[in-house]
Amino acid sequence: MPEPTYTPSKLQKAVTGNMRMMLAQKNLSRAELARRVSRDPAWVTRRLNDVTALTLDDVSTVAVALEVDPADLFPVEVGS
Repeated sequence: MPEPTYTPSKLQKAVTGNMRMMLAQKNLSRAELARRVSRDPAWVTRRLNDVTALTLDDVSTVAVALEVDPADLFPVEVGS
């Protein structure tokens, strides 16, 4: 039986977009982010490509690795 398809929310897309932007601004690769969060690079790719839903723990972990406040990863406003 096929697995259910995950459909990311606008908030998920906004947060992962901010994560990708911060990675670029800090000149960090996904491989380096994976090393910093002690995860497999595929873990990072699945989340940054919106294949797997982010948890609040994921957001916090990535924020620490990026040396930013977790709130900085959330958009100011997101439409419904």
